[in-house]
Amino acid sequence: MKKKIFITLGVYSLISLLGGIYIIISIESSTSKLHNLIRLYQVETQRRLLLINLKNVQSDLNLRRTIHARSVDAIVANVESLENMSDICFQCHHSEQVANRLVKLGSGIEEYKDLISRVLTISANRERLLEEDERAYQTAQRLFEEVDDMVHIAAAKLSQKTERSINDISRAKLLLFLVVGITPFLAAVFGYFFMSGLTRPVKVLLEAIHQIESGRLDYRVTGLKDEFGEVAASFNDMAARMQKDASRIEAKTLELQHAHRELSTFCELLKKIGVQQSLDGVGAFLMTELGSILKSSFMTLCVYSSDRSTLFVLAAGGTIVINKPDLIQTASDVLDTIHGVAVLPAGALKPPLLSEKFPLNGQQAVIPLRLQGSIDGAFVVVCPPENPCDKTKLDLVALILEQAAGTIKRAVLQEEKIRALEGRMESQSEYVGIIGKDPKMQTIYRLIEDIAHTDATVLIQGETGTGKEMVARAICRQSPRRDKPFVVINCSAYPATLLESELFGHEKGAFTGAIRQKIGRFEQADGGTVFLDEIGEIPFPAQIKLLRVLQTQKFERIGGEQTVSVNVRILAATNRDLLREVKAGNFREDLYYRLNVIPVLLPPLRDRRNDVPLLAQFFQRKFLPEKNREAAGFGSAAMRRLLDYHWPGNVRELENTIEHAVVLSKGDRIEVSHLPATLLNDILVPSQSTTGNAQTIEESEKKLLKDVLNECNWNKSLAAQRLGIGRSTLYDKLKRYQLEKPGVL
Repeated sequence: MKKKIFITLGVYSLISLLGGIYIIISIESSTSKLHNLIRLYQVETQRRLLLINLKNVQSDLNLRRTIHARSVDAIVANVESLENMSDICFQCHHSEQVANRLVKLGSGIEEYKDLISRVLTISANRERLLEEDERAYQTAQRLFEEVDDMVHIAAAKLSQKTERSINDISRAKLLLFLVVGITPFLAAVFGYFFMSGLTRPVKVLLEAIHQIESGRLDYRVTGLKDEFGEVAASFNDMAARMQKDASRIEAKTLELQHAHRELSTFCELLKKIGVQQSLDGVGAFLMTELGSILKSSFMTLCVYSSDRSTLFVLAAGGTIVINKPDLIQTASDVLDTIHGVAVLPAGALKPPLLSEKFPLNGQQAVIPLRLQGSIDGAFVVVCPPENPCDKTKLDLVALILEQAAGTIKRAVLQEEKIRALEGRMESQSEYVGIIGKDPKMQTIYRLIEDIAHTDATVLIQGETGTGKEMVARAICRQSPRRDKPFVVINCSAYPATLLESELFGHEKGAFTGAIRQKIGRFEQADGGTVFLDEIGEIPFPAQIKLLRVLQTQKFERIGGEQTVSVNVRILAATNRDLLREVKAGNFREDLYYRLNVIPVLLPPLRDRRNDVPLLAQFFQRKFLPEKNREAAGFGSAAMRRLLDYHWPGNVRELENTIEHAVVLSKGDRIEVSHLPATLLNDILVPSQSTTGNAQTIEESEKKLLKDVLNECNWNKSLAAQRLGIGRSTLYDKLKRYQLEKPGVL
């Protein structure tokens, strides 16, 4: 391309140079011819002057024929003019004809000069002078004719040349016009096509660049040659490399996007895992999220407890706790040999480590769960033959588990704490045979522990069926008298005439039918504990003797005179309001105060509904026909009925209800249909108005909150503890019911 450009510029420069040279030469030639034309004009002027002079000479010769002084002077001057004219003509034209004529003219002039000189020398001889003059005239005439012919010939030649000069000047003007006028146009046209030839490849390259910028990396430049062809080839190579690099970058971008999505998923998973608190929550979340990554549902997560005595198996169906040492050892033998993501053959791990629903012919991918260098468990996914394990996805899962190991371990520790707490709560919920974990019951448990080691008289009050005898037995079992007799006396079971005999005994013959001496219950319980149930039913005479026993630990048998001393602890229970009975005159006031040294008030079951599920499960296990069989539990609707019932018979009624349900369910899961009709009918009546029932529940809850807060002097922590709820729940309820501490006036 450079060569073409240089050749084109050279041709254009050469043409311009030749045109300029031609124009200069034409102008120079025209200028020379114009000078010749001027000289021709001078010759014509001289010719005309010579002709006038010759005619004057001729006139003088003809008229006077005298001494030709004037003629001679004129002829001499004319001769000089002829010499000048001959020089001018010689300069104007160099043709051979003119030259010959000029030679002849010169010889004639010389001859004319000689004749004139002779005329001058022989002027004395008139005739000779006349003849000579005639000859001179004729010679002059001939010379004039010659000069005239020569001038005409020179004029004709000069006229022709002048015409040609004018034509040359016209052509030069036309050429100059063409050069000056057309040359720029031609230069512009040539420049246009030349620049078009230069810019077309550039346009092609620019179009290719635009196509590349628009995303068509497969676009290539064709049809260019020479240097532009090399540029096009380089451009195509660059475009090919760009396409290759773009494909590689696109692949890398896809990989980065995939990695970004995985990283986002990874971070989101870690964030969501960190929110989970329970082991079940962690297991369920991991099964869902990791299942979406692995596209599999055959997964399980095995995690050891802190002391490796328990193996938690987390699956989609829930958490299985394995305590058998042989199964734990089997899992340890397999996991201890794994140092990274491993694919084990089918059957390496078996149920219950894996679910029985998992395919047995699939490979088992095992990802160890490590924390602080030790194996704390493993994630196992079973890959069926039609869906083999993806190593990349397994590595991602391994990375997620590695980062989540701390959360999983924390959840395991939390689960252990919860199970330990549940164990303690279960042990506390069955305090010396008493079932219940309600805060009210926990208060009673602590009270029993405080009073058990003393001999103080205890008055246990509560509705029928609340477990007053159970509390009395618990006090006895926790007291130093636990190994001594525990005598129960149901005061309402004996008539007034026999109650004293039953309590204090009688002598032989004390009354009709007393055929022998009888030891009373106080005497039998010497050193131990006497439990007077239904103390409110005791008659007045017996109340007097009982008051003396409480004061002195002494009494006499009926019909006897000997005072008997005993060492007993008295526990009394009643379902009546003894203070009201005292006011009504049905119970001695002094006996009431002797009995009410340490009062224990048992709450009714309706005031501790949280204990209903616990008591129901306890009674279900108690009445199972097969003692070694696991309790099937309760349906949600049945448990809802139990919780909604007001239980006028308290725990005793609940016990009878569960026994009834166990018999009907034959040991299976207890549903609503297994419950007694009385309970169902009692619930259906108030449930006819759902809105009213809900309002009643809200009012009851609001009243309960007020009562407990007032009892605790609005100490919210203590109130939450007594209610068995968290402080945040208590604050929510206070806000819901708009309860505030009353102001002090």
